[in-house]
Amino acid sequence: MTVKTIDKYYEIMFYFPPEARHFAEKEAAHDGVFCVYINGTPAGLLCINHRLWNSEIVYLYVNEEFRKQGVGKALLSKALTVAKDRNASLYLRILQNSDYADIFKKMAEDINMKPSHEGVLLRLDMNEQFIKEWREFCEKSKPLLEKMEKRYGKQEVVSFAGAGKDVLIKLRKKIGNEFTHHDPFCVPDLDRDFSFIVMRDGEPVAFNAIRTIGDKMIYEISSAQKDGKSSVIPAVLAFGNKLCQSDVKCVFCLVNDGNKLGMNHVVNRYSFAFKESNRQITYIKDFRSTIKSP
Repeated sequence: MTVKTIDKYYEIMFYFPPEARHFAEKEAAHDGVFCVYINGTPAGLLCINHRLWNSEIVYLYVNEEFRKQGVGKALLSKALTVAKDRNASLYLRILQNSDYADIFKKMAEDINMKPSHEGVLLRLDMNEQFIKEWREFCEKSKPLLEKMEKRYGKQEVVSFAGAGKDVLIKLRKKIGNEFTHHDPFCVPDLDRDFSFIVMRDGEPVAFNAIRTIGDKMIYEISSAQKDGKSSVIPAVLAFGNKLCQSDVKCVFCLVNDGNKLGMNHVVNRYSFAFKESNRQITYIKDFRSTIKSP
């Protein structure tokens, strides 16, 4: 059994199902695709995405005839080594209601990955009732926006797709300092048309980032400057208005259980829109403290 880095997508494209090939093709440019070979035959595939402070496993697949032979564990061990070399934490996201949840958890435990926390998946269904309530919410928000503008200055909202290169560079430089630790530029499949930045005096002061996983749109990242002089609400409103004009039927909002501020923000402000779907996502995280230097 050997683990190889895949930099030529066509080497493995006929050995794995279409969704596996999709992830490999997406991630190959980032040097984050690894394949296990058994007797020269591709047996398992792992795709890893690198962020600023961590590495996240975005896809893991083992062909049926090679299961229960340690292929998955070998791939996770490789990902752990790659993360360690970057001095980064390694994340594996597991759906609790998946048929493979117990298997993935066992593999993670075998390489000493520790359970971290659960996420709450909130569902937004685009229908006539939502559009009506959203427009009412926008009207109610106008006094708040006027108050914010009067207090902090004029604001404008631009999409990631419409923002110039200089704006994106400024935002990147602020990630981790004036904003939280999220890095929207390293999120897989960031939907730039539905992700928005709040600008003031030519400077980004808040943003939200939306990504797509398969046919699902995930509202996952929302952040404002730590100084308390900005709000992500204008970006959220722009996102909602964009939704109302689109063909999107459903959006999921992912909030970590440990993020009480984020949960309160969603529940208190947008409870009419986002309904709790189920607590079906578990994060498995390997903390840096568990990684021993060679």
